[in-house]
Amino acid sequence: MLQYIIPVKSAGTKPEAIVAAALEAGCGWIQLRLDSDISDAEAAEMLPPVVDMCRNAAAFLTVEDRPELAATLGMHGVHLTGGYAGPSPIELRATMGAEAVIGVEVSSPAQVMALKGKDLDYVAVSLTLSEEYRRSIYATASAEPAMPAVLTGDVDADGVPAAFAAGASGIASVHYGDEAAATATVAAMLAAISEVMS
Repeated sequence: MLQYIIPVKSAGTKPEAIVAAALEAGCGWIQLRLDSDISDAEAAEMLPPVVDMCRNAAAFLTVEDRPELAATLGMHGVHLTGGYAGPSPIELRATMGAEAVIGVEVSSPAQVMALKGKDLDYVAVSLTLSEEYRRSIYATASAEPAMPAVLTGDVDADGVPAAFAAGASGIASVHYGDEAAATATVAAMLAAISEVMS
């Protein structure tokens, strides 16, 4: 699984070209990271083309820390970062419905245990944590009832084998650069994931 994180840094930014390049390269999951200066109202005006593009490509589309925006635009769901301060993931499941994708960034095995059995889709583990600590989180996530654990951050194709060997079940990689960079990065990441999974 590859979640491609696309930062959107201002209300004037048009992410369609980057999203299109990622989708054309085979990406099946776009995750938008909106700058805090962009209001939900501004985002609701600028993002419908991205929603349509992902829907037409049968790709998942989630947004970080903006559950109301996700619901308003008909996105697949929300990714909650460590800085999220809104309703709990459990409360969001009740309001967003059974079909919504809800992922939660965690920083300890105890946080994983607290989320188990709560009808959430995955936990995310930051690359900034030590490998030993990430391994302990992956091990906790994989124990029954198992939850997918996604490594998130500046992960490139070279880091994919080690991530999966440590226990990750997916990668959430941050985009940098232009459309050509998106095409190259997504293609390389998907190839690396496919090789590991084969």
